[in-house]
Amino acid sequence: MLAKKEELEKYLVAALRHSMEVHYYLVALNLHSLNRIHDLEGLNNKFEIDVALRLALGFKNGNAEAEFKQEIEIGKELHRKQKHHQILKTPNLDTNEYSESLVDAICAAREERSYHKKRTWDEILKHIESELSEKRLNNLVIDLIKRMRKIAEPDVSSITNLRNFPNIGLEENLYRRFRARCVEALEVFHKKLDLLLF
Repeated sequence: MLAKKEELEKYLVAALRHSMEVHYYLVALNLHSLNRIHDLEGLNNKFEIDVALRLALGFKNGNAEAEFKQEIEIGKELHRKQKHHQILKTPNLDTNEYSESLVDAICAAREERSYHKKRTWDEILKHIESELSEKRLNNLVIDLIKRMRKIAEPDVSSITNLRNFPNIGLEENLYRRFRARCVEALEVFHKKLDLLLF
């Protein structure tokens, strides 16, 4: 096994927080979603064992990003095969089709991660604009950030485990889907790795 239980639990909570935050903003902005729970469903999702055990290495104490760089990169590359990561490479789509991917990037840039501090809205704008080559997408990012900064931030810090977590402002049906997906993921970790998490 690559990551230990403690690192895996921290990682799973971070993945759940991120996914719920993305959906929170998509709903608040009345934007398109790809009809699955962001990052947590479908092939190469963040709860998949091969992806999770590698990405959780970034939660080890010390210089984990450098020490386990190759394994973490494999995990990132696996996850980046998901449709919402591929869509930004697809030209000439309706701008609405890019929304989930861009909200995802904005939320990720706001999070504190082992390889970057939490960014302000203005810092996010500079960071994401430098990453996007297409002017049309830059304009969409500017618009999204203007709209997102007006929305009350969800309390993602209240999510501390996958067994019992609050609804941070999602529609009840979507919140129940998150609950069911977490139960399913925890069962897989228990059955396949004999890990009782949380």
